[in-house]
Amino acid sequence: MKKKLLRLLKKPVLILTGSFVFALSLSLLLSPAGIVTGGVSGVAILLDRLLPLGTGTLFLILNIPIILTGLFKFGKYFMISTVAATLLSSLFTDLLSLFAASFLPLTDDLLLVAIFGGASCGVGLGLVFRAGATTGGTDILVRLLRTRFRSFKPGALFFAIDFLIVLASAFAARNVEAAMYSAVALLLSSFMLDLVLYGRDRAKLLYIVSDRHAEIARRLLEELDVGVTRIPASGAYTNASKTMLFCAVKNRVFPRLRDIVAEIDDRAFLVVGSANEIFGEGFKTHADDL
Repeated sequence: MKKKLLRLLKKPVLILTGSFVFALSLSLLLSPAGIVTGGVSGVAILLDRLLPLGTGTLFLILNIPIILTGLFKFGKYFMISTVAATLLSSLFTDLLSLFAASFLPLTDDLLLVAIFGGASCGVGLGLVFRAGATTGGTDILVRLLRTRFRSFKPGALFFAIDFLIVLASAFAARNVEAAMYSAVALLLSSFMLDLVLYGRDRAKLLYIVSDRHAEIARRLLEELDVGVTRIPASGAYTNASKTMLFCAVKNRVFPRLRDIVAEIDDRAFLVVGSANEIFGEGFKTHADDL
Protein backbone atom coordinates (compact mmCIF):
# COMPACT_ATOMS: atom_id res chain seq x y z
CA MET A 1 0.00 0.00 0.00
CA LYS A 2 2.82 2.37 0.93
CA LYS A 3 4.73 1.63 -2.28
CA LYS A 4 1.58 2.16 -4.35
CA LEU A 5 1.01 5.54 -2.67
CA LEU A 6 4.61 6.55 -3.34
CA ARG A 7 4.24 5.63 -7.01
CA LEU A 8 1.08 7.72 -7.26
CA LEU A 9 2.75 10.70 -5.60
CA LYS A 10 6.01 10.47 -7.57
CA LYS A 11 4.71 12.07 -10.77
CA PRO A 12 2.97 15.12 -9.21
CA VAL A 13 5.90 15.69 -6.82
CA LEU A 14 8.39 15.63 -9.71
CA ILE A 15 6.25 18.03 -11.76
CA LEU A 16 5.76 20.38 -8.80
CA THR A 17 9.44 20.37 -7.81
CA GLY A 18 10.70 20.61 -11.38
CA SER A 19 8.35 23.48 -12.24
CA PHE A 20 9.45 25.37 -9.13
CA VAL A 21 13.19 24.93 -9.83
CA PHE A 22 12.65 25.90 -13.48
CA ALA A 23 10.71 29.02 -12.40
CA LEU A 24 13.43 29.82 -9.87
CA SER A 25 16.06 29.94 -12.61
CA LEU A 26 13.92 32.17 -14.84
CA SER A 27 12.61 34.63 -12.25
CA LEU A 28 15.64 35.12 -10.00
CA LEU A 29 18.57 34.61 -12.36
CA LEU A 30 18.09 34.47 -16.12
CA SER A 31 15.28 36.95 -16.75
CA PRO A 32 16.64 39.82 -14.57
CA ALA A 33 19.99 39.49 -16.37
CA GLY A 34 18.44 39.14 -19.83
CA ILE A 35 20.18 35.81 -20.39
CA VAL A 36 18.37 33.43 -22.72
CA THR A 37 18.64 29.62 -22.70
CA GLY A 38 16.52 29.03 -25.77
CA GLY A 39 13.00 27.67 -26.05
CA VAL A 40 9.76 29.48 -25.30
CA SER A 41 11.20 30.62 -21.96
CA GLY A 42 13.95 32.40 -23.92
CA VAL A 43 11.42 34.14 -26.15
CA ALA A 44 9.45 35.16 -23.02
CA ILE A 45 12.62 36.68 -21.52
CA LEU A 46 13.20 38.65 -24.74
CA LEU A 47 9.60 39.90 -24.90
CA ASP A 48 9.66 40.83 -21.22
CA ARG A 49 11.90 43.73 -22.21
CA LEU A 50 9.18 45.03 -24.53
CA LEU A 51 5.91 44.01 -22.88
CA PRO A 52 5.29 44.66 -19.16
CA LEU A 53 3.38 41.42 -18.58
CA GLY A 54 5.94 39.42 -16.66
CA THR A 55 8.07 36.52 -17.88
CA GLY A 56 5.72 33.89 -16.44
CA THR A 57 2.63 35.33 -18.10
CA LEU A 58 4.40 35.67 -21.45
CA PHE A 59 5.65 32.09 -21.10
CA LEU A 60 2.05 30.92 -20.65
CA ILE A 61 0.64 33.02 -23.52
CA LEU A 62 3.29 31.76 -25.96
CA ASN A 63 2.62 28.17 -24.94
CA ILE A 64 -1.16 28.26 -25.48
CA PRO A 65 -1.18 27.75 -29.29
CA ILE A 66 1.62 25.16 -29.04
CA ILE A 67 -0.24 23.20 -26.34
CA LEU A 68 -3.49 23.29 -28.35
CA THR A 69 -1.63 21.90 -31.36
CA GLY A 70 -0.04 19.22 -29.19
CA LEU A 71 -3.42 18.31 -27.72
CA PHE A 72 -4.80 17.71 -31.21
CA LYS A 73 -1.75 15.69 -32.27
CA PHE A 74 -0.77 13.69 -29.17
CA GLY A 75 -4.02 13.36 -27.22
CA LYS A 76 -5.25 14.51 -23.83
CA TYR A 77 -3.36 12.03 -21.63
CA PHE A 78 0.07 13.28 -22.69
CA MET A 79 -1.02 16.91 -22.57
CA ILE A 80 -2.67 16.93 -19.11
CA SER A 81 0.67 16.71 -17.30
CA THR A 82 2.21 19.18 -19.77
CA VAL A 83 -0.55 21.73 -19.12
CA ALA A 84 -0.06 21.28 -15.36
CA ALA A 85 3.71 21.80 -15.65
CA THR A 86 3.25 24.85 -17.89
CA LEU A 87 0.70 26.48 -15.57
CA LEU A 88 2.82 25.80 -12.48
CA SER A 89 5.97 27.13 -14.14
CA SER A 90 4.18 30.31 -15.20
CA LEU A 91 2.59 30.82 -11.77
CA PHE A 92 5.80 30.19 -9.83
CA THR A 93 7.80 32.46 -12.15
CA ASP A 94 5.53 35.47 -11.65
CA LEU A 95 5.10 34.87 -7.90
CA LEU A 96 8.84 34.57 -7.33
CA SER A 97 9.48 37.68 -9.43
CA LEU A 98 6.92 39.59 -7.37
CA PHE A 99 8.13 38.52 -3.94
CA ALA A 100 11.83 38.82 -4.77
CA ALA A 101 11.59 42.11 -6.71
CA SER A 102 13.41 44.10 -4.02
CA PHE A 103 16.36 41.66 -4.09
CA LEU A 104 16.83 41.57 -7.85
CA PRO A 105 19.25 41.30 -9.49
CA LEU A 106 20.86 38.83 -7.11
CA THR A 107 24.25 39.51 -8.67
CA ASP A 108 25.76 41.65 -11.42
CA ASP A 109 28.19 38.89 -12.42
CA LEU A 110 26.73 37.54 -15.67
CA LEU A 111 28.99 34.50 -15.64
CA LEU A 112 27.60 33.40 -12.26
CA VAL A 113 24.08 33.98 -13.54
CA ALA A 114 24.78 31.92 -16.68
CA ILE A 115 26.29 29.06 -14.65
CA PHE A 116 23.72 28.81 -11.87
CA GLY A 117 20.77 29.90 -13.98
CA GLY A 118 21.56 27.46 -16.78
CA ALA A 119 22.24 24.59 -14.38
CA SER A 120 19.05 25.10 -12.33
CA CYS A 121 17.00 25.49 -15.51
CA GLY A 122 18.28 22.11 -16.72
CA VAL A 123 17.61 20.45 -13.36
CA GLY A 124 14.03 21.76 -13.31
CA LEU A 125 13.32 20.60 -16.85
CA GLY A 126 14.93 17.23 -16.16
CA LEU A 127 12.63 16.61 -13.18
CA VAL A 128 9.57 17.54 -15.23
CA PHE A 129 10.67 15.26 -18.09
CA ARG A 130 11.26 12.38 -15.66
CA ALA A 131 7.60 12.67 -14.70
CA GLY A 132 6.67 12.11 -18.34
CA ALA A 133 5.62 15.73 -18.82
CA THR A 134 7.08 18.77 -20.56
CA THR A 135 6.85 22.51 -20.02
CA GLY A 136 5.38 22.92 -23.48
CA GLY A 137 7.20 25.10 -25.97
CA THR A 138 9.99 23.61 -28.05
CA ASP A 139 9.52 20.18 -26.44
CA ILE A 140 6.18 19.87 -28.25
CA LEU A 141 7.51 21.56 -31.40
CA VAL A 142 10.32 19.00 -31.63
CA ARG A 143 7.84 16.14 -31.22
CA LEU A 144 5.70 17.65 -33.97
CA LEU A 145 8.70 18.08 -36.30
CA ARG A 146 9.80 14.51 -35.61
CA THR A 147 6.45 13.19 -36.90
CA ARG A 148 7.34 14.72 -40.28
CA PHE A 149 11.15 14.50 -40.29
CA ARG A 150 12.07 11.19 -38.64
CA SER A 151 15.65 11.33 -39.91
CA PHE A 152 16.43 14.35 -37.69
CA LYS A 153 17.59 13.56 -34.15
CA PRO A 154 15.79 15.40 -31.30
CA GLY A 155 19.08 16.84 -30.06
CA ALA A 156 19.77 18.43 -33.44
CA LEU A 157 16.29 19.95 -33.60
CA PHE A 158 16.50 21.30 -30.04
CA PHE A 159 19.92 22.80 -30.75
CA ALA A 160 18.77 24.41 -34.01
CA ILE A 161 15.72 26.06 -32.39
CA ASP A 162 17.60 27.17 -29.28
CA PHE A 163 20.53 28.49 -31.34
CA LEU A 164 18.17 30.66 -33.40
CA ILE A 165 16.60 32.06 -30.23
CA VAL A 166 19.99 32.83 -28.68
CA LEU A 167 21.05 34.45 -31.97
CA ALA A 168 17.87 36.54 -31.92
CA SER A 169 18.69 37.65 -28.39
CA ALA A 170 22.04 38.99 -29.60
CA PHE A 171 20.33 41.11 -32.26
CA ALA A 172 17.47 42.20 -29.98
CA ALA A 173 19.77 43.31 -27.18
CA ARG A 174 22.52 44.43 -29.60
CA ASN A 175 24.88 42.78 -27.16
CA VAL A 176 27.11 39.96 -28.40
CA GLU A 177 28.55 39.48 -24.91
CA ALA A 178 25.08 38.72 -23.48
CA ALA A 179 24.55 36.18 -26.27
CA MET A 180 27.82 34.49 -25.32
CA TYR A 181 26.66 34.20 -21.71
CA SER A 182 23.36 32.86 -23.05
CA ALA A 183 25.28 30.16 -24.93
CA VAL A 184 27.05 29.17 -21.69
CA ALA A 185 23.71 28.94 -19.90
CA LEU A 186 22.25 26.90 -22.77
CA LEU A 187 25.11 24.38 -22.71
CA LEU A 188 24.87 23.96 -18.92
CA SER A 189 21.11 23.63 -19.09
CA SER A 190 21.38 20.88 -21.72
CA PHE A 191 24.06 19.05 -19.73
CA MET A 192 22.11 19.13 -16.45
CA LEU A 193 18.88 18.12 -18.16
CA ASP A 194 20.55 14.98 -19.58
CA LEU A 195 22.24 14.26 -16.24
CA VAL A 196 18.97 14.45 -14.29
CA LEU A 197 16.97 12.61 -16.94
CA TYR A 198 19.40 9.82 -17.79
CA GLY A 199 22.09 9.91 -15.08
CA ARG A 200 25.60 9.08 -16.13
CA ASP A 201 24.51 7.34 -19.29
CA ARG A 202 27.85 5.78 -20.17
CA ALA A 203 28.05 2.07 -19.65
CA LYS A 204 30.33 -0.92 -20.20
CA LEU A 205 29.81 -3.62 -22.81
CA LEU A 206 31.28 -6.98 -21.79
CA TYR A 207 32.07 -10.19 -23.61
CA ILE A 208 33.03 -13.07 -21.32
CA VAL A 209 34.40 -16.42 -22.47
CA SER A 210 34.81 -19.01 -19.73
CA ASP A 211 34.32 -22.72 -19.18
CA ARG A 212 32.38 -21.74 -16.06
CA HIS A 213 30.00 -19.46 -17.93
CA ALA A 214 26.88 -20.91 -16.28
CA GLU A 215 28.10 -20.01 -12.79
CA ILE A 216 29.19 -16.55 -13.90
CA ALA A 217 25.81 -15.89 -15.54
CA ARG A 218 23.94 -17.10 -12.45
CA ARG A 219 25.87 -14.79 -10.09
CA LEU A 220 25.52 -11.79 -12.39
CA LEU A 221 21.77 -12.32 -12.54
CA GLU A 222 21.37 -12.92 -8.81
CA GLU A 223 23.85 -10.43 -7.34
CA LEU A 224 23.86 -7.59 -9.85
CA ASP A 225 20.43 -8.04 -11.47
CA VAL A 226 21.89 -7.45 -14.93
CA GLY A 227 20.70 -9.05 -18.15
CA VAL A 228 23.02 -11.66 -19.64
CA THR A 229 22.86 -13.14 -23.14
CA ARG A 230 24.44 -16.48 -24.05
CA ILE A 231 26.03 -16.57 -27.51
CA PRO A 232 27.20 -19.86 -29.05
CA ALA A 233 30.82 -19.55 -30.27
CA SER A 234 33.73 -21.70 -31.37
CA GLY A 235 37.48 -21.25 -31.28
CA ALA A 236 38.99 -20.63 -34.72
CA TYR A 237 42.18 -22.53 -33.83
CA THR A 238 40.80 -25.44 -31.79
CA ASN A 239 37.26 -25.55 -33.26
CA ALA A 240 36.13 -26.19 -29.68
CA SER A 241 32.56 -25.12 -28.91
CA LYS A 242 32.26 -22.27 -26.43
CA THR A 243 29.52 -20.20 -24.84
CA MET A 244 30.20 -16.46 -24.76
CA LEU A 245 28.33 -14.20 -22.34
CA PHE A 246 27.32 -10.71 -23.39
CA CYS A 247 26.01 -8.00 -21.07
CA ALA A 248 25.85 -4.25 -20.57
CA VAL A 249 26.22 -2.60 -17.16
CA LYS A 250 26.41 0.90 -15.73
CA ASN A 251 29.94 2.07 -14.95
CA ARG A 252 29.37 1.95 -11.20
CA VAL A 253 28.47 -1.75 -11.40
CA PHE A 254 31.47 -2.81 -13.48
CA PRO A 255 34.08 -3.18 -10.66
CA ARG A 256 31.87 -5.67 -8.82
CA LEU A 257 31.18 -7.59 -12.04
CA ARG A 258 34.91 -7.85 -12.75
CA ASP A 259 35.49 -9.17 -9.21
CA ILE A 260 32.78 -11.83 -9.66
CA VAL A 261 34.31 -13.05 -12.92
CA ALA A 262 37.80 -13.16 -11.35
CA GLU A 263 36.53 -15.05 -8.30
CA ILE A 264 34.91 -17.74 -10.42
CA ASP A 265 37.48 -18.06 -13.19
CA ASP A 266 40.70 -16.06 -13.04
CA ARG A 267 41.54 -17.29 -16.56
CA ALA A 268 38.30 -16.05 -18.09
CA PHE A 269 38.63 -14.05 -21.31
CA LEU A 270 36.98 -10.70 -20.60
CA VAL A 271 36.61 -7.99 -23.24
CA VAL A 272 35.43 -4.57 -22.00
CA GLY A 273 34.10 -1.83 -24.26
CA SER A 274 32.28 1.47 -23.72
CA ALA A 275 28.79 2.52 -24.82
CA ASN A 276 27.56 6.09 -25.07
CA GLU A 277 23.87 5.17 -25.23
CA ILE A 278 21.91 2.04 -24.39
CA PHE A 279 18.19 1.54 -24.90
CA GLY A 280 16.26 -1.20 -23.14
CA GLU A 281 15.40 -2.48 -19.69
CA GLY A 282 17.58 -0.92 -17.01
CA PHE A 283 18.64 1.93 -19.30
CA LYS A 284 16.77 4.45 -21.47
CA THR A 285 13.51 3.63 -23.22
CA HIS A 286 13.17 4.14 -26.96
CA ALA A 287 10.53 6.79 -26.23
CA ASP A 288 13.24 8.95 -24.63
CA ASP A 289 14.73 9.50 -28.08
CA LEU A 290 11.46 10.50 -29.73
